[in-house]
Amino acid sequence: MSWELPGVLAGGVCVLAIYSFLWKENPVYRFFEHLFIGVATGYGVVMVVAEFLWPKWLKPHALDLERAAWEPYNWWNALWFLPALFGLLMYFILSRKRAWLAQIIIGVGLGWSGGLAFRGFFNEFLPQAIDSFRPLVAMAPGAGGGSLQLGLTLENLLFAVTLLCVMTYFFFSFEHNKPGIKQASALGRWLMMITFGAFFGSTVMARMALLIDRLQFMTSDWYRAIETLIRGS
Repeated sequence: MSWELPGVLAGGVCVLAIYSFLWKENPVYRFFEHLFIGVATGYGVVMVVAEFLWPKWLKPHALDLERAAWEPYNWWNALWFLPALFGLLMYFILSRKRAWLAQIIIGVGLGWSGGLAFRGFFNEFLPQAIDSFRPLVAMAPGAGGGSLQLGLTLENLLFAVTLLCVMTYFFFSFEHNKPGIKQASALGRWLMMITFGAFFGSTVMARMALLIDRLQFMTSDWYRAIETLIRGS
């Protein structure tokens, strides 16, 4: 028996149920929302076991424990079993009575993530600070000093103006009512609004891409599945 046809039919029903939220929040939408969360959680657990726990932890470290039982000098390899057991405390978040055990690993994870974020801040922003020192007159390498690169020069000038104006907007050591400072601060605000608008536009386009994909699914795959079901009946 092929599960492709029932899967497509069920997928169309799920799409209609989720998009029923556009009308208003209703029990059908809430049911399928909880169904999606449950399926995603179950799928995530299975993937963790199949892709990580078994091949990268249980299988190799089970051999280490077996060797350590017969060869005591291999006890160091068996200790790698303990951090993974500590990480499994995260699954106690599913228990109301023992949820405090999950808070331990969450706290350790937040501290670890904070340290990595602190290091990543310098790894990410220091290169950006160094890259901000660009030549206002870009010359192509060559004999006799090279030739002027007009496009790169204009790009560097626009970058420098944008950087200085945006930094002026966030410079609060004095009021922005002085000549020159007021105009630069206002321009920096407009430049940031343009950037935020571009980010928002890309987000809308991503959502539209998801919508178009679902519409294509409904008008092609699901429609053909409905026709097949009607003909078969």
